[in-house]
Amino acid sequence: IRRGSGTTTAPNSTLYLRTISGTVTTNNAATGGATVSIVGTTALGTSFTAADVTSASDGTYSFTGVPAGTYKLHAVKGSLRADLTLSVTRTADRTKITLPLITQNLVGTVTVLQPSTGGTPAYAGNVIVALVGSNSKTLATTLTNADGSYGFGVVPAGSYVIVAGTSA
Repeated sequence: IRRGSGTTTAPNSTLYLRTISGTVTTNNAATGGATVSIVGTTALGTSFTAADVTSASDGTYSFTGVPAGTYKLHAVKGSLRADLTLSVTRTADRTKITLPLITQNLVGTVTVLQPSTGGTPAYAGNVIVALVGSNSKTLATTLTNADGSYGFGVVPAGSYVIVAGTSA
């Protein structure tokens, strides 16, 4: 700002707002009813979160008024989910972004420490493993394979505790 000249010059403060839109899919088919969210950091370093939207029956979703920056798109429908990181520039909208929903399988391996071998881990086969929900209820059980591996099929998003018990 120059004093005494009768004019004021301010830095360019234009805020560029863009549209982010696309389609939620499952196995390449449009998926309606998915909750889509966006959260990230604008190019100016401030955090930005838009209200969640629900994909339409044809799978489409749209966010308007998104400032330039880096964002994470997240979609969920039941036990299916999708996550994507994207950059939004000030020069163009981001459209036709597909969010492919996938199932979430919970897998792991049970090992035990063998005192006879100085505490060396060994795979634990034929062990009962329980999937416990946030309400402390057992939701499912399974047995480990000979190599100690186990898996629970489709598991909805959430917090769980895995409890490995005794041999069956």
